[in-house]
Formats: sequence, C-alpha cells, structure tokens
Amino acid sequence: TGASRGIGKSIALNFARNGASLVLTCLKEAKALNAIKEEAESYGAKVISFVGDVSSNDFCNTLVSKSADFFGTIDILVNCAGDITRSSTEKMSYEDWHRIIGVNLHSVLYLSKNVMPIMRIKKCGKIINITSQMAHMPHPAASPSYGVSKSGVMALTRHLAQEYAKFNVCINNIAPGSIDT
Repeated sequence: TGASRGIGKSIALNFARNGASLVLTCLKEAKALNAIKEEAESYGAKVISFVGDVSSNDFCNTLVSKSADFFGTIDILVNCAGDITRSSTEKMSYEDWHRIIGVNLHSVLYLSKNVMPIMRIKKCGKIINITSQMAHMPHPAASPSYGVSKSGVMALTRHLAQEYAKFNVCINNIAPGSIDT
C-alpha cells in the first residue's frame, strides 16, 4: 500500500527488482501508480494495481480478494500507506483525526485481517507494517493523530505477531525516521 511515492514506491520497486510479483495501491495518484507499475514490469515483475482508499474496509476486502484471485495466493503484505497533518491539537479537526487514524491504523487491521486466513491456511507469510519514530517521540510539527496512529500500529503488530506465530506468519514493523524521498 502507499506505492505511488516515497517509502512505498522504493519498497515496491525493490521487491520487483528481486523477482516478486506485486499488487500496488494508492489513494488517488493513478498516473504515478501506473508509472511505478511500468517500472516494476520493466524488471520482469507481474503487477496489478488498484486506486482506492485503504481506510475503507470494503476496499481492503476487494483488494485482497482480487489479489488472491489473480495470483492464487498472497505471501507478503506491506502496510505502508500513511497520511499526516501538521496542526496543533487545538487546530486539528476531528475530521483530520479520523482520516489519519483510518489510513494509518485501521487500514493495517483491515488488510491484515483479510490476508490472515490465506497465510494461516498455508502456514506461512510475512506482514511488514511501516510505523514511524514518531510512535516513540512526538514531533512538534505533527498533529497528535499521526503519533497515536503509528503507536497503535506498533501495538497491533505485537498482538498479531504473537497470535499468528504458531501459523508461521512473521509480523514485524519498521519505524523509520525522516527520509528524504
């Protein structure tokens, strides 16, 4: 998820260079996503892409279902979609709060929950959740919704890792700091 730019783009292209087939998704950057798809295909990767909102459980259900149908299985899920606002607590709207929590945290649950039956049945899989250093230490220029959402992803990752280890599903998070993308 979040494959049209930044960390998500770099992850997707690295997987493609290493022989993976890919499902790419982003919120609304169809042109950018198509360019990433074409570049990944130039490395020999088999690629499908979807534009949609990962904060929607319906979209996540469809994304996983169509991906599993197309490829026959799902081996790895990288939850990289993210959003941030940069207003103080008092100036942050409730709409922004809910949007950030939806994209950054709810999407991780929706997608993970949808791929878990596939990975559990075949007794293998990998989920990589991209969190942030702001889950550990707030940044003065970021709204509280970002750090809260990324802290939630870290807690969810620990819970899922413990629950699904017995099925040989490895679940981790990566918490980068600022990256020049």
